[in-house]
Amino acid sequence: MMFGAYVSDDQTIEYYLYRILQEHHIYDYEVVNAGLMDPNITLSGKLSTEAISDEDIIIYWALIERDIFEDISRSYPNVKIGSDWTQAYNGLDNPAGNVFNDLHHCNCKINERVADIIYHDIKSDLQAAPDQSDPIRFKPLRNYYISWDIVQYYREYKEAHQLTKPEGADVIGAIVMNCNPFTKGHRYLIEYACARVDYLYIFVVEENASQFQFEDRINMVKLGTADLRNVYVMPSGKYIISKETFAQYFEKDALTDVHDMDYDLHIFADVVAKEFAINVRYVGEEPFDIVTKKYNETMKRILPEAGVEVVEIPRLKNAVQETISASLARKYINEKRYDKLENYLPESTILYLRKR
Repeated sequence: MMFGAYVSDDQTIEYYLYRILQEHHIYDYEVVNAGLMDPNITLSGKLSTEAISDEDIIIYWALIERDIFEDISRSYPNVKIGSDWTQAYNGLDNPAGNVFNDLHHCNCKINERVADIIYHDIKSDLQAAPDQSDPIRFKPLRNYYISWDIVQYYREYKEAHQLTKPEGADVIGAIVMNCNPFTKGHRYLIEYACARVDYLYIFVVEENASQFQFEDRINMVKLGTADLRNVYVMPSGKYIISKETFAQYFEKDALTDVHDMDYDLHIFADVVAKEFAINVRYVGEEPFDIVTKKYNETMKRILPEAGVEVVEIPRLKNAVQETISASLARKYINEKRYDKLENYLPESTILYLRKR
């Protein structure tokens, strides 16, 4: 019911409620579905991830005993008891003909009735702006779902590493890198970002699906950035460019079509950026790799909607005007043409690889 299963976006509860508001010339509200997939997630846990103002109205559909809410409403004057949504089934000739397998999985007719019930519950609290003629657009149901476990994962990471927003830092940047291996191009991007932010997080892809293992890649990044101020190098964790969030990243050589990076970037925008107060993400342009190129394009679409600016800079070229890339460095390493590496790798990486 809450997620609009079995119906289209214009047949959901939130759409019908939005339409009712428009019919009553109440234009200064948008209707957003913030429902939870997992019934074990608490309301307080969900609300702690949402930006809520005093002018917002939250409709909470409760599958618990009514007397619990009556106790809450007595303690908090801004909480009031609404109607029983099962009223939406009253008066139907064939109630069972409007559901799939239980009352929660219903058709558009029930959704429209529920929206009407909600409107009559909240209409006395709606504050219309009579001089506003431009309707706020309807926000359809998200086509992705971010589990509370992901939020908790990065919160626990912050606590374990005692990470807090740096004092006085207004511009906090982020770079996500695989660094397979760490090149002069990676260093150039980091230097560029460092000069423009107060603090910079470098997330090194933790998934072990590259020629160089994660332990080596993060060590190369730490050695290559040891002289830079206000830089924190950290593992990306399970939910930034991983097989769980963006499996195609690790299948580049075999791909002709790229399509599943939105979820990864929504997690970064909705969870990582909020938890670490990140407001700008830096990337290098990608003239060759179709996967990374599409990833950059998708990033420019998704991140700004969450208040995260995306800055893409041209790739660094070496002394002979070759675009520096980790793939070329790997090629020369595999061919044992070590004399070529100084055109692509900083001294810190070369020394590390020699030791290894």
